Order: sequence, then structure tokens, then C-alpha cells
Amino acid sequence: MKRFFDFIPLRRFYASLGAVAVLFVLAYMYPALYGVARGTLILTLFVTLADYIVLFARPRPLTAERRHAARFSNGDPNPVTLELCNRLSLPLRATVYDEVPDIFQFRHSVGRVELSGGESRQLRYVLTPGQRGMFRFGRINILLQSVLGFIGRFQRQEAGGIIHVYPSFQKLKAYDLNALTLSGPGGHLKRVRRVGTTMEFDQIRAYVPGDDFRFINWAATARKHQVMVNQYQDEQAQSVYMIINNSRVMHMPFDGLSLLDHSINSALVTSHIVLQRKDRPGLLSFSAGPPRFLAASAHNRQMTRILDHLYRLETDRREADYERLYVYIQKHIPQRSLIILYTNFESRVALERVLPVLREINRKHVLMLIYFKNEQVEKLREGKAPDLTAVHTQVMAEQYLYEKEAIRHILKHHGIMALFVTPSGLTIEVLNSYLAIKARHII
Repeated sequence: MKRFFDFIPLRRFYASLGAVAVLFVLAYMYPALYGVARGTLILTLFVTLADYIVLFARPRPLTAERRHAARFSNGDPNPVTLELCNRLSLPLRATVYDEVPDIFQFRHSVGRVELSGGESRQLRYVLTPGQRGMFRFGRINILLQSVLGFIGRFQRQEAGGIIHVYPSFQKLKAYDLNALTLSGPGGHLKRVRRVGTTMEFDQIRAYVPGDDFRFINWAATARKHQVMVNQYQDEQAQSVYMIINNSRVMHMPFDGLSLLDHSINSALVTSHIVLQRKDRPGLLSFSAGPPRFLAASAHNRQMTRILDHLYRLETDRREADYERLYVYIQKHIPQRSLIILYTNFESRVALERVLPVLREINRKHVLMLIYFKNEQVEKLREGKAPDLTAVHTQVMAEQYLYEKEAIRHILKHHGIMALFVTPSGLTIEVLNSYLAIKARHII
């Protein structure tokens, strides 16, 4: 009984019934048309029955299979392929509707295709996610028509599948070649004196005149009965930590992604470049609760660990605790490192509350703070105001942008590097700044 109600009358069927109705009306005025009207009705019913038999003779006249990658890249187009196979010896027309996860807001048909008897065809389309996590596909719904085109059969095929949307790993290939060839802005920068010490232990040897007495190893001196000193060498690999604020200030959406997802995608690409540059990337995310930490490492599996860490990162709707972050950094990152802090400040008041913490972090490490421009507010400031309401809007936009610029000046005054960037230009700005820091040997 369910199969009986799966058919849908199409335009040709309604057009034929309309023609039959018109002929019967005319037959009242011209009786000679009565036979034509009755014959047309019989022919319409016969063709409809034949169309029904063709479409419903088999339980599943067309098979469909969905193929896609197990992992999708967030913010990037990801291909999906539908394999269609006509099991009948007669040609079919198919209109395909795929039940994709709700996050894609995909409500139209995938496409239409004509298949001759026994033919197989592929339909391809792309999905661009705007959210990380695990999601499920639903059924593949197909509207089938024969060459008669009087009725259609609505076929539903179970084809559930699971996808995991990860941070934008597709962008890694785009930046991979640049990692070894891009000299960056540092190619034209002057070398500057290093701030602090970045020395790693090499060996213990006998003291010679001119050695720094601060490096005397008193335990080895007692055992050897001669003065021994620790010998150090400049570090070849520096630690670079991407610290991401995943509190409520990062929930604001831009270009289909939240600020948190933009930061995550940037942190993933930056970690990849850091490894290409023979440094050690690490991660730390913080909010109101305990921070999540991934120690810096140059291990071959570090990128896999970073990808998994970023995949599980979620927005916390509470306020970030910068004091707890500072204590955690003091305990787990004792060595001087480059810290790239992804966060956002909407006013000077918000910055001044946490400025003492940021200054302490910058005193012991090299801190580069990133906060975001609101492009929509900048657009409100442009152009002429046609009325008083628009004037008020422009004044508020100007005040908001003034606050943002003031934040940058405050950070610069306290010796903290700050990047005031748009979400769309975040990754390239961070990479250029990292390359400049490397060229200047600040770490």
C-alpha cells in the first residue's frame, strides 16, 4: 500500500486530463466530439497505467550510493559524489534530492540526469561547512520518470553516513610550497639584538680562561676536582605556542565562520609553517575553566595531534580567565617562547582589565596578540548619511573604530606586538609576522 502512494502525477498527466475535460465540455455543444473525448480519456488512463507498471514493476528500479571523504575541511568546498545505476532496460529520468546535514542549509535538488537502460552515471556537488563537529547524512530521495512522463515515482533510499568536520586542512597544501620558498617580509629586515636568552645545553667541559663564571657546574667540579663549566649552544628550534581564547567573545560570526573557527584555521596553518621552518608548534586554549594544553614538539605526529586538539575545541559562553592562563603558562611553558594569542577586545575597558597579565606574559615570552576588525562596522562609517538615524549610526561606528585603534596604541605603548586584522586576512598576516620575528631573531 505504501508503494501505491509513492507515485506523483506530473504535468503531462494533468494536461491530458485538462484536454479530456475540455473535449467533454465541447461534446455537449458538438455531440460528434463525444467519441473523441471518451477515446482520449481511455488513452490517458491506459498510458498512465503503463507508466505506473514501468516505474513500479521492480521494488528499486534505480540504485544510488553516496561517496565522500570521512573528514570535511571547515570553511572549504568538499566534494560529494552520488553513483546512480538504472536497473531497468528502459530509459529513466531522475531528479535527486540528498538529505545533507542541517548545518549546510542545502534545500534544493542535487541535479537531474537521464539514464538509458542499464546505464550508470555520477552526480557531483560540493558542501562548504561553517561549523566543526560530527554530522550525519540522511536518505537519498529520487523522483523517477519514464519517457512517458505521466507520473513519477518517489524513491527513498537509506544511505546514512557520518562526516567529521575538521579545521581547514585543505589550506595546508596551499601554504606548503610557500613554506620553503617564501622569504617573507623578513628578507629586508635588519637583524636586531636578541632579547633574553635562548640557549640549550650542549656538554660539560673543563674551564678555560674567558668562560662565564655563571656557567660553572659545581657538582661536576667537586667530582672531577677541577673547575667544570656547562657549555651551551644557540637553540636551533624555537617553541611557538598558538593560544586561543575560546570564550564568548570569539562566538561572533564573520564570512560564515565564527571568530573561533577563523582562529582555529589560522592556528592550524601557522603550526604547519612552524614545523616547515624547523620550529616546535604547541597549542593552548583557555576560557573560564582549566586550559587545554598540547606541549610544543617537532615530532612527526605533532600535526595530527594539533588537528585533533583543534577539532574538539568548542566555544565556552563564559568570560575568559586570563589570571588562570598566566599561572598555567608559568607552570607549563618555562622556556622563553613565541606566544601567538588569538583573542578579541571590543573596548579599552576590556583590555585594561587584563593588561597587567598580558604585560607579565610579554616580559617572560615574546607575545603577539591578535584581535579582529569588524568590516561591517567599517562599511557603516563610509558614505553620506541621508537622515538623522544614519548620522547617529555613523557616529557610533566611528566611536567603535576609535576604541579599536586605541587598543592597538595601548598595546604598542606597553611593548606588546598587536595584529589588528580582518578575519579573511588573518592567516597571511600571522604568517608574515611570524616570518618577520624569525628574520629579526627576536626569539
